[in-house]
Amino acid sequence: TPHRAVKPKRAIGLSLAPYPAVRLLFFVIIGIVVGVVAPLSLSEWLWSVALSFALLLLTWLYERIRYHQAAVPHFGMAIMYCFVVVSVFATLSAYQLHYAPRNGLTQYAGRTVILYGSIESRPERSKGGASWVMQVQELFEHGKTVTLRDRTKVFMRMGADAHLAVQKGDMVRVKGKLDLLPEAANAGEFNPRHYGAMQQMSVQLYAAGPWQVLYEGEKRLHPFEQYMVQPTYRYIMQALAALLPDGEERKLAAGVLTGERETMSEEVFEAFKRTGTAHILAVSGMNVGLLALFIQVFLQRLKITPFGRWTAFLLFVFLLILYSNVTGNSASVTRAAFMALVLIAGETVGQKTYPLNSLAVADLIILLINPLDLLNPGFLMTNGAVLALFLVYPLLHFPRPKNRTLLLSIVWFLLDSIIITLAASIGVSPVIAYYFGTFSLISFVANIPVVFFSTLLMYALVPMLVVYGLSQALASVFAAGAFWLAHMTLQSALWFSNFSFALIPLKLDAVEVWLYYVVLAAVLLLATRKAWS
Repeated sequence: TPHRAVKPKRAIGLSLAPYPAVRLLFFVIIGIVVGVVAPLSLSEWLWSVALSFALLLLTWLYERIRYHQAAVPHFGMAIMYCFVVVSVFATLSAYQLHYAPRNGLTQYAGRTVILYGSIESRPERSKGGASWVMQVQELFEHGKTVTLRDRTKVFMRMGADAHLAVQKGDMVRVKGKLDLLPEAANAGEFNPRHYGAMQQMSVQLYAAGPWQVLYEGEKRLHPFEQYMVQPTYRYIMQALAALLPDGEERKLAAGVLTGERETMSEEVFEAFKRTGTAHILAVSGMNVGLLALFIQVFLQRLKITPFGRWTAFLLFVFLLILYSNVTGNSASVTRAAFMALVLIAGETVGQKTYPLNSLAVADLIILLINPLDLLNPGFLMTNGAVLALFLVYPLLHFPRPKNRTLLLSIVWFLLDSIIITLAASIGVSPVIAYYFGTFSLISFVANIPVVFFSTLLMYALVPMLVVYGLSQALASVFAAGAFWLAHMTLQSALWFSNFSFALIPLKLDAVEVWLYYVVLAAVLLLATRKAWS
């Protein structure tokens, strides 16, 4: 009898083999969560790190003796390696969350003092005044000066139209009352004390007005900050002031370019929040992506030779680091910059890179610098949106019609824009509902014109800045287009915000958020298996 052909078993079609950074990130996240939740002291965590390294060394010696030259680590070695990663990041997160200097500012809570130090963050304007993070070096009280090192949040009351005379990097003396950061007003609401602990701050200082802040000169910044970052920031703000008339359009342009959104009116800011389009007010991955595209186009002719490719890559690295520092190194910008660098580095060395792995590498670098960024709403929202674009959008996306007319192209563009917004909302909405207790019903539609006009705004602003130093007349042509695009962006957000159902209250707890993402992951896994057969 003829032999039957054996039908090969079907592969699952999903593997983490090309994603080593994703696997490592999984254990890093476990370590950070355990370090935040587990009630262990810092010394106990340090002992766990020492134990994990000792077990790793013993396992390595055992496998070397028994298996000699093993091509890959065995199961025991892999387990011990994961134990080391978890214990190290648990220790780092526990240290940053619970450590407070013994001679810090906490002991002076409830007193009126004078603090001397440097402004570490860009001052943020609000309706009631201005606030910034201060690195304190000295405290003056009752005729005595105490030397210490601690951080505090400073709030200075001032009018909305008053000029703010201090900036990041300034050395100042501030007089005011120190208080512990408050707890959440109600269970489940935003907890300023917990958020401050993640920023290594436990107190805040209230200054009654600008007369209680004394400028003491500029801090000695490192050369890159002093000679590159600060001049670039001043150049951008000078160009905007010279080319765009004062108003909400100029403030929007400043927000899109540098993250300066604090001076926008309450009405405009609320309109963007109600329509789920507030992400365009901050520098995000989209801005970094557009800038990376401009840089790549200008440097394309350098990539003919290996030397040219490396030269273009180093220039790309320099410009991205410069822009990231100009915008304040927010989580979204840092993540997008690292991800772009990983992708371009792979292209430079001729290696294939996977976007999901590049995102994981960017997250690993950010979490290595500050593990508690994992609990930052901005970090979670940017990752949720990007992951959804990587994983959800391809399942919803449909190809552009082959025999397309102008009308079909417009319809396809509108539908694809809705799908992109829907995919991003699927990834980020639970985080917004958990931290802010709201959900925008109209964001799927409102994002189409708002993102469209804001993207074109970025395309007009970048060449405007490039040619401003050469020809103000030519730059004014781009500025006119930028002003109109900024105006259309604002009007689109304001129009959609007028709908009464634009924003609804929706509060999720941590268990519901975890359950949502587990179900979403299961659905994506099933859909991926079906698509890959």
